[in-house]
Amino acid sequence: ALRYTVVLPVPGGLAAVWGPPGTGKTTVYLKAFAEEMDRLEPGAMAAYVAPTNTLVVETLGRHVAAVLDRGFGAVGRRPTLREVEEALSMFKAYGSRVYPGTRRDVDLLVEVVDCGGLPRGECAERLSKALWSVVRGPPGRETRWIFSTEWQDVASRLRRALASPVSPTIGVSSVELGLFVDEASRSPLYRPFTTIAGLLEERLAGGGARGAPSILGRVDVYGLAVVGDDRQAISVHRFYHLHRNLLILRAVHGILERLGLCRGWEGDWCAALRVTRRIPDPSHEPISRAFYEGMLSAVEDAARRLKPLEPIAPRLRRAARRLPEAAARAVEAVAEAIESGAPVVVVETKAFPKGDTFEPRRAAIARAVADAIAEAMEAEGLSGFDVAVSSVYGELADSARHGLRRRAGVRVRASTVHSLLGGEADVHVTMLGKEWMPRAPPYLAAGEDEYDYATIYYREPELLNVQLSRHKRLLVVVGSLQTLAREARRAAKELAGKPRLAELAKATEQMAEAARALRALARDHNTLVTV
Repeated sequence: ALRYTVVLPVPGGLAAVWGPPGTGKTTVYLKAFAEEMDRLEPGAMAAYVAPTNTLVVETLGRHVAAVLDRGFGAVGRRPTLREVEEALSMFKAYGSRVYPGTRRDVDLLVEVVDCGGLPRGECAERLSKALWSVVRGPPGRETRWIFSTEWQDVASRLRRALASPVSPTIGVSSVELGLFVDEASRSPLYRPFTTIAGLLEERLAGGGARGAPSILGRVDVYGLAVVGDDRQAISVHRFYHLHRNLLILRAVHGILERLGLCRGWEGDWCAALRVTRRIPDPSHEPISRAFYEGMLSAVEDAARRLKPLEPIAPRLRRAARRLPEAAARAVEAVAEAIESGAPVVVVETKAFPKGDTFEPRRAAIARAVADAIAEAMEAEGLSGFDVAVSSVYGELADSARHGLRRRAGVRVRASTVHSLLGGEADVHVTMLGKEWMPRAPPYLAAGEDEYDYATIYYREPELLNVQLSRHKRLLVVVGSLQTLAREARRAAKELAGKPRLAELAKATEQMAEAARALRALARDHNTLVTV
């Protein structure tokens, strides 16, 4: 059992937790947050920084719920309005798409809150104000936790709040800040953490008890804990394949090893998670074999996970009769997968055409599959389930989004793979991008600095890992895995001749292996269809 205290940013300390998808990295943080709460007093705060708004919102929601369960009220009764306001006052959440909630959200919240005799409208108004303060308000006297997609935003808000000798908003002259970083991105926004980690290394090496020398004025970083998975570190630039040491998880782990505080991933300051609770067996095997050297195992088999979906299989078969041939065959394959307990369906299409990043046939198939599944779930009363559609290209995701209908009780959403990072869905329908590498890649003639001319998978092989690891019950892949496996192997051989691109060559070969393994898995379960 993992000691959750390993991720607490003890004064002057560093911590690192590595974990593949679905292994409970966020749960580890939530357990650590509960322990950290006991030490947070005025002048002490903790900041959680994640790469996506989805992660920020979901982690915030789970932590607020834990605070209410732990600190307010008795089991079996609704929290009072005042208790909810006090709980929300402890949190701030900042992000480009983090909103204070719609009127409908507030109305739903009113239903579970004891308003103490206040008129419904007044109660709703106070809850709206409290939610607005969480998302839009500055850090204040009661703030203990800040959740954000951008560390720079957190730092600037804290600096402004501490501008006067004794801050009128926070009530102290300086803040001690513990940093919790959820790294699943190579975004340049994460680079400052590498500097902070280096400063904390100096403190650890010298035996100092306090935090890093002040680089944020009156904000003193007293510790840094990182959880992440460098095998899913996605971005829009190949720069980090040349400078992997800039990944903050790798940087912190390297510091801990140099200081003798970790050996591999064993030690009091680091840990590795190896069991996925999200991905059902055996659909974890392609990414485990390809990206994780076989170290990833699954906790539950697919047949059990798919059991609740069995009632929708007959409806899917009936829905297929109304669809064009390609979509019909895909929906039939989904019905077969659910009935046979197979967690993977592969819809093998022609390779992505040259030109722009929109392929209408894939979009139509993915949209039809997702909509048929959601419609069947709704008809069978399977509320609480969700369906996600994704692609590496925004045009494909947008096309799917425009065709999806809202379903009562069943959440249906479409997004890019980048936006889905950190998220999950019961059923994930994902479209592959351009599977091929240009036959005369400009970077081979112009030099390594021109590598960005490659198609997306050959800039970011980790994208495929993300695509194959978001499902809790069923994964449907639309595209040409056959082409991807062949072309990725060819590209890996070409990249192997470039010493500075050795890491990228390895990742590309891993992508080829994952494509082959997934296709073989679907073929073995009779859920591979060619359209």
